[in-house]
Amino acid sequence: MVVSAQGDTTDDLIEKARAMFDGDPSKTANFIGHVKMYIYTNRSCFPDDTSKICFLCSYLTGYAFTWALPYLENLDTGHIDICMLSFPLFLEEFHKSFGEVNEKLNNETKLL
Repeated sequence: MVVSAQGDTTDDLIEKARAMFDGDPSKTANFIGHVKMYIYTNRSCFPDDTSKICFLCSYLTGYAFTWALPYLENLDTGHIDICMLSFPLFLEEFHKSFGEVNEKLNNETKLL
């Protein structure tokens, strides 16, 4: 087990990197990046796209969780929304709701 100078284990550092997401569009890209990185490095824990989506949703709070709740409530019914079966499709819907309207312009502005 790796321990940092501050006493954090590798697992502690992973948890800090994947902070809860409340729907702030300026944090969407970083949040998705951390989730994808974790899923990629732990592929065996995610046998299908629905498990990836549920993992991502477990880090949602506030308005973002409220947005996801209708999708999650239908998981155990026969009325599963198609985006709950496809991680790329879910991310597309997620970006429609929480992505920055003009991400390229915002990134250029941050550089100024």
